[in-house]
Amino acid sequence: MYRTDSLALNTPLNLGVTLSSAQTFQWVRRGRGWLGATGDSVVYLLQTKNTVLFKVYGGSEWDPVTYFRLDDDYPSIIRSIGFDPTVRRLINSQPGLRVTRQGPWECLLMFVLSTNNNYKRIVKMTLNVNRAFGKKVETEFGAVHLFPTVESLSAASLQELGGCGLGYRSKYVLELARALREGGFDLGRLRGRPYEEVRLTLLGLPGVGPKVADCVSLFSLEKTRIFSRRHLD
Repeated sequence: MYRTDSLALNTPLNLGVTLSSAQTFQWVRRGRGWLGATGDSVVYLLQTKNTVLFKVYGGSEWDPVTYFRLDDDYPSIIRSIGFDPTVRRLINSQPGLRVTRQGPWECLLMFVLSTNNNYKRIVKMTLNVNRAFGKKVETEFGAVHLFPTVESLSAASLQELGGCGLGYRSKYVLELARALREGGFDLGRLRGRPYEEVRLTLLGLPGVGPKVADCVSLFSLEKTRIFSRRHLD
């Protein structure tokens, strides 16, 4: 079961640049579009010049305006950060790049997997974990697995996680899932808290260092003030 919809674009968006920019690691190319799991949905996205076409399999709540922050004032943001020569160069080289608004749990899991890693391997690990522990959703492109819940991942063994190719990260992923489950921790509630509190809370979780905390804060928890030159080096 799926729904098909489209969105006329009235603000810059480049799907390919955004989905391959290492903000997120679950999207893969299928034909001329992109296929990925997010929340309780599997989504296929195809961009024409001024329109995004999308199919949503499984869940029904996914919204491109929310996910790609198309409700942000893009021109104003570009003007406000473009005074820095390094940022201006990056803006000009990647037109239509958007900051994503992901689910906090899936974002946190992917960035814990990202430590000391490269883009292709992070994508592979993410898909392996989803395949091993996530719910299967059938699409016209074949089966795609959702992100595992905290509960399902916390019930995994180190051996099972190791089989997904996580290496030393297996320990941190398991400890993270169990800490969130046992603490009854709702990551979504951090969206309304100050950045300093959010960062300290994330740093208290297994496998989370400063860069992971900042990436999760920006890409899923609405903390847009955090990045400095250290993230651009």
